Amino acid sequence: MNIRRYLTMALTCGLTAWMAPNPAQAQEGLTVGSDGINYTGWSTGASPMNAAWTLNSGSAPAVTAEPAPSTSSFFTTNNTVITTAMDYTFVNDFEIDVDELHSAYSRGMWVGLFNAAGTQGYAMLWDSALANQYSSQGHVSVRKFSVASLSALAFNTTSTLLGSVAGSGHNAGNTTSAAITPPFAHFKLTWKNDTHTLQLFVDGVLRSTVTDSSFTSFSRICIGGGVGCMMDNVAVRLPGGAPVPFTTYEAEDSATNGTVIRLVGQPSSTTMTPEIEASCRGYVQLSSTGQYVEFTNTAAANALVVRHCIPDAATGGGASATLNLYVNGVFRQSLALSSKYNWLYGAAGSNGQSNDPTAGVPHVFWDESKYFITGAALNPGDKIRLQKDSANTASYYRIDLIDLESVSGPLAPPPTGTYLSVADYGANGADSVDDTTAIANCIAAAKTQGKIVWIPAGTYYQSALFSLNGVTVRGAGMWYTTLVGTLASTAFSGNVGFSLSGSGSKVYDMSINDQSNTNRATGSKPFTSYQASNWWVENVWITHTNVGFWMSSVTNGTVRGCRVRSTYADGINLNRGSSYNVIENCHVRGTGDDGLAILSESGDTMIATNNTIHYNTVIAPWSGHNCDLAGGGGHLIEYNRWADNAWMGAFTINLPGAYTMHPLTSATVRRNLIVRGGGNLGGQQRGAVWIYPGSTTIAGTLIQDNYIADAIFRGIHLTGSNSQQIQFDRNFIEHPANEGIFIDSPVIGSGSFTNNTVSDLNAGQLPFRNNAASGYVVTQSGNNW
Repeated sequence: MNIRRYLTMALTCGLTAWMAPNPAQAQEGLTVGSDGINYTGWSTGASPMNAAWTLNSGSAPAVTAEPAPSTSSFFTTNNTVITTAMDYTFVNDFEIDVDELHSAYSRGMWVGLFNAAGTQGYAMLWDSALANQYSSQGHVSVRKFSVASLSALAFNTTSTLLGSVAGSGHNAGNTTSAAITPPFAHFKLTWKNDTHTLQLFVDGVLRSTVTDSSFTSFSRICIGGGVGCMMDNVAVRLPGGAPVPFTTYEAEDSATNGTVIRLVGQPSSTTMTPEIEASCRGYVQLSSTGQYVEFTNTAAANALVVRHCIPDAATGGGASATLNLYVNGVFRQSLALSSKYNWLYGAAGSNGQSNDPTAGVPHVFWDESKYFITGAALNPGDKIRLQKDSANTASYYRIDLIDLESVSGPLAPPPTGTYLSVADYGANGADSVDDTTAIANCIAAAKTQGKIVWIPAGTYYQSALFSLNGVTVRGAGMWYTTLVGTLASTAFSGNVGFSLSGSGSKVYDMSINDQSNTNRATGSKPFTSYQASNWWVENVWITHTNVGFWMSSVTNGTVRGCRVRSTYADGINLNRGSSYNVIENCHVRGTGDDGLAILSESGDTMIATNNTIHYNTVIAPWSGHNCDLAGGGGHLIEYNRWADNAWMGAFTINLPGAYTMHPLTSATVRRNLIVRGGGNLGGQQRGAVWIYPGSTTIAGTLIQDNYIADAIFRGIHLTGSNSQQIQFDRNFIEHPANEGIFIDSPVIGSGSFTNNTVSDLNAGQLPFRNNAASGYVVTQSGNNW
């Protein structure tokens, strides 16, 4: 069993984050420690279990191979306690998860996170030996441990029960002692430091919520169990990213007889490649008949998203082709793919967006398509194969990833008497006739009558923006109700989606796609506004538009649970003094500029303040940043996951001269996960975190508790010639290609660097490099480098 620190793509680029059965509890995060349990036993040698673990008490655990075709193993305790120290110290939030199988009436098993000494910590316990055991399933509980020394920690050490005991609800009637035919239960324990809250989940179901403020620092894993307690896949994670109902599988980490291509070395400053723009910086190419990539499914699914690339037409404008889908070796369906919305061209090193191949070098290699899977839904363990057969005529198929999802049927309409249906005004979701007038008339009537606008399942064609002033619009779900833009536009607002104004405008449960938009110049911003308040957009899927959201001068609004894909500019942008808004639980991938952004433009008298961006995921923008903070004050950016940006930084405070902003007067950026961030725009070798006061100042800003892994160049990179005053506290930078923290020569102001860690440096690289002159005052304390 090998608990290890994050060092390779495999921990976040296979199954991207673990997926609990209940989508509401699924969360992307960064694995800080994980195991494969592939060792042959507790023994001596090159890679035994005891290379990572110390046997604290009891007998050594036994390691048992899982049934074929699995190549992994699980381990069985024997009145055992094993422990290992971690490099990373959790002083805020954490998640522990483990797969367990309990023998009937065997003595309890527990997994916990403790302080460095191993004397104090919290654990989750499953015990079927309790007198009030639940149908041989046992009971689960949250426990608090406090012992005099690590050596005193035994499997049956007395612990304090926190809160009530709940039946596990897993594997009713289990009497298994050795076989592993019954399913393992998936346990998860989460800790929220701000509220001192612990929550225990079993198979995605919340079983216990307790509060306790006794302990606040954790850096050691301890595991205990009686005779016959079986465990697998222990992992400790930093929380972060969007909770999503789908599971992502990376092609380059899956079974294939095609060609696996990954980014090697650092990216060029002038030329983009498919692997630079790919999620996890890698993909599979299928070029010959019979080549395939095959994914092993882990949860029930009936819907599929493929992130793909096929060749452009010789003169530009895209081409079409099919690719075949098999399940467990049996053909299911032919998938229609297109390259209409990718393949843009421009001068080397630029963000050119011409559709003409003669305009320069190519970039924008990836697009996404979604499908319902024909036939029976997939079960865990099913193998889904994408294969190039003789009928699939593209010269190659590049596959970046797939998402698999279990999609329920269409949502029901609101209660009778509370809504007006667009169908009653002439809109038809089953034909190709323009529905703009019908839907606009329904919106106007709903405004007058104080009712909801209902758009049933279907595809509706739109050629002019819908104006909402306090009206609520609902669809049947993002897989069922679709608005399609049909006219290209050079207007700022575009021709598809909604313009919000007034108070209380709301949109829910639909997708928006622009069939006419093939580059940034052709318009289409599906959510725009000016001075809207108390607005809300939830569960909307946006694809092939200019931006997803361009929200100007808005207040007290929320964007929640949305998916933004393959835009030509920003994903979600709050600008022109927008204040007191929240962006949360959104998943953004493949944008042509910033995935998430807050702008406070100097040309506007209103200043953006007090916006919150939390629990979002932004993956693989092909231009711009995963998240851009540009001016204003009071902003909070936390618990996001940002990965694989192509050109620029993953997170940036960007105050450029070309687009002048108000100063950034205060902000807190904390507890975010940044993976493989950074870019080489203009040869700048930007850090994963890039701080650039190019035209105005930064002050009052805290950058704290962020985890920055595998930066393409630097971990944190300060540049720009205006004053910056930032506090960097408890950030953890692991395995940057260049410096951990780099301060460029023009930097002035002051920086406080306290308790930061830089680890696993490449040979010849510095953890902290300060090239600034005396105009930049550095204060350091407690750093680990």
